[in-house]
Amino acid sequence: MSDTASSIIILCAFILPAAVFLAQLERFETTAVVHVFIMAFICLAIGMLFAGMMITLSHIESQTMMAASVVVGSALAATVRVIQIRKGRRS
Repeated sequence: MSDTASSIIILCAFILPAAVFLAQLERFETTAVVHVFIMAFICLAIGMLFAGMMITLSHIESQTMMAASVVVGSALAATVRVIQIRKGRRS
């Protein structure tokens, strides 16, 4: 069950940014939705880089904690992207 839990947690690292970006869309065009999924994948990749850094620096051995660090990194990347999107809309 531990392997399944960590896999589901890592899947959330992709689904959560995708849901946030979809909620930010004004029009649901095909190209906009594809762009959202590409941004969510990039956030997942950044989350994995963040998790690799955290695992190296803090010597995490629990698979669940490793997966949680991927979600944290992905959430941070999504937050930065949402801030950039909102700043772009203001100007």
